[in-house]
Amino acid sequence: MKNTHPYVLAAVLAVIGISIFVYKYVGLGLPLTAGESSQTWQIETRLAFRAGMGPTKVVLQYPSNTGRFAIIDQNFVAPGYGLFTQVQDENRQSVFAIRDALGEQVLYASFVAHLVPRSTEFIPMEESPPEATIRLIGAKLLAGQSVLDAARAKSADTPTLVLAVLSRLGLAGSDDRVDVLLDNRNSPALVAGAAVDVLALAGIPARVVHGVRLVPGARNVNFIHWIEAYSDGFWRPYRLTAQQPGLPENYFPWWRGDAPFVESNIMGNIDTLVTVARATETTGRSALVPLSFMERSLLDFSLLTLPLDVQQVFRVILMVPLGVLLLVFLRNVIGVIMFGTFMPVLIGLAFRETTLLWGLFLFTVVVGAGLMVRVYLEYLKLLVVPRLACVLIVVIILMTFLSVLTHKLGVDRGLSIALFPLVIITMTIERMSIVWDENGPATALKQGLGSLVAASLCYSVMTIEYLEHLFFVYPEILIVLLAMSILLGRYSGYRLLELWRFREFVKVAN
Repeated sequence: MKNTHPYVLAAVLAVIGISIFVYKYVGLGLPLTAGESSQTWQIETRLAFRAGMGPTKVVLQYPSNTGRFAIIDQNFVAPGYGLFTQVQDENRQSVFAIRDALGEQVLYASFVAHLVPRSTEFIPMEESPPEATIRLIGAKLLAGQSVLDAARAKSADTPTLVLAVLSRLGLAGSDDRVDVLLDNRNSPALVAGAAVDVLALAGIPARVVHGVRLVPGARNVNFIHWIEAYSDGFWRPYRLTAQQPGLPENYFPWWRGDAPFVESNIMGNIDTLVTVARATETTGRSALVPLSFMERSLLDFSLLTLPLDVQQVFRVILMVPLGVLLLVFLRNVIGVIMFGTFMPVLIGLAFRETTLLWGLFLFTVVVGAGLMVRVYLEYLKLLVVPRLACVLIVVIILMTFLSVLTHKLGVDRGLSIALFPLVIITMTIERMSIVWDENGPATALKQGLGSLVAASLCYSVMTIEYLEHLFFVYPEILIVLLAMSILLGRYSGYRLLELWRFREFVKVAN
């Protein structure tokens, strides 16, 4: 191979990557920052269940235009299923149906919601409001009337009465009347339902609202609950713990009433996963309408078309090459010595969940304790594989103990230690022990410190939100990183730390 071949290859790769990047930014208008599409959100629901022989029907609550949000796009992935919509108690529902289904089934339903500028969260009632239906009976009716009387004494109109009722229901556990209404249970959904029942005693129409909080990159989102009460021609929203009507801007209403999120005629449970992300491709799709074949292909075969839960995984994976490139630079140009090849990058990924300082502390404790156990095992003269198995078991025991201990001390960050890569830690302990025996404790500690420094730097780079967004929307940047790695692979000069190591030769030469 000629010496110029790697440089030509690197140049070609860099040109390809940069060209695709420029075309997608200038031609398609894809955003460089997440803030450019912060008012548009993509929300996806994943349904997984096991179907038996026979007809299968799944009914999913599906949002519609309401309040300050507009649904501007929707998509369903349900191979073999018939799909239609229906309206039930003012809620829009998507119905998946199939005559015969057997085994594991996975269905996807996603939509894009846009925050309408200058919109209002108060929903006007075009028709006459429904009459409040009294559902409380017996002891609950007496308890509800007592709660209403106490709240009415501290209110002047409908909005203040609603707030007073919610305040009284917040006394669960210290007020027997509230405990009767909630059946001695306390959850936001139950509190919202109890508030609707108590307001019905006052003749005020109200309804429970179920929604999600729009947070970028949120996986396995839990539903939140609030109520809407009718007054002065509008449905006005109230948070369960608020001191005034209204909702934060990132509260998205999904459906209303007592209906469950998903219903089905199957015997088993349905696992649901709701994922929220900014709809980063909306800027590009709205910029050019209609799109050309090439433009549509670039968008249709991009990461933006993957299910949202998979997208969140790739947002992390795509940052790994950047950490690896930094590792190559630290090792080949700076001269930092460390354990393993890519171990610091994996440790840096684990730091994403523990935070940097806690991660450094927990990693040091586990490796230090494991090293002492490894030294003891050396006296037992075990073979290599059984010795590694023993170290791995001890590492798991240490991690379990630290998780329980930190939880008892009220430090929940310690629970994230379970995310550390077990095999990497085990091999780090083994490698550190060998270096300790062969080259002394100074070299072992130096390599351990170098590994922690490299892991900290990788963590700092891989958690920059702007870079995470950039690599996800423009994954062709990885081609540029590949070109840079090829160039670094051809570097054979002095490492910066070696200049300090050979400083005496420089003095002699001068």
